[in-house]
Amino acid sequence: MPLLLKDFSAKKKKAAFFEFVPKKRHSLDFEQILDRLRRHYVLITVETNEILVVRFLKAKITLFKSGILTVEKIKTAARAKKILQKFLEKIN
Repeated sequence: MPLLLKDFSAKKKKAAFFEFVPKKRHSLDFEQILDRLRRHYVLITVETNEILVVRFLKAKITLFKSGILTVEKIKTAARAKKILQKFLEKIN
């Protein structure tokens, strides 16, 4: 099932840090996501069983196994959503 931005609710946690929580519970298939990220030459900075951290469009995106996504180093919610939308297109 593809991940879409509308499936997440956004929360600003602190300056330049946004958290996107899935509206429905699901876990992410990291193997499939890693394969797609590598195919699109996305820089993966941390890779564990529980989290992935990537650099994408000057943002730091963290993916948690639980489906929670965070976007850091971005100051506005609109920009964070735009970046996350483009990122989700890469992994779907």
